[in-house]
Amino acid sequence: MRRQWHRPRALSSLGRSAASFSGLLLRELTDHAGLPGLPRDERRRSVIVASADDGYCAVVSYGELYLTEVGNRMFVATALDGTALDECDGPFALVSRADLRTGPRHARRHRSIDVVRIQPMNYEAPRRTLSNCFERLQPKIA
Repeated sequence: MRRQWHRPRALSSLGRSAASFSGLLLRELTDHAGLPGLPRDERRRSVIVASADDGYCAVVSYGELYLTEVGNRMFVATALDGTALDECDGPFALVSRADLRTGPRHARRHRSIDVVRIQPMNYEAPRRTLSNCFERLQPKIA
């Protein structure tokens, strides 16, 4: 189902105050690809990675896409103001209208969108953990 939405002024090209994208909800694309049909454990460990031709990647978790408002406002744009995205922006772009800062996940010139399952961590491997930081930041109880 094609949808249209306006992008905010900060992302408008050529100084236009509002531009109309059209495309699909990212969730509709992942639905069609069968993500909701995966076993629950696999779904919960899935992230969607949109990779651009310059190496930039935008990442959306299964939880964000299906359990928060982000899923209702994350789009794969294919056209701008009724015209297919040009080679500077296209062939498709990822646009999040739910993020507080629109830049980090507004990505263009995508070559692929993939569902990647995160493997369980090997807790014996060295890693940066937040537990130590949390313990240091907790107020001391007398």
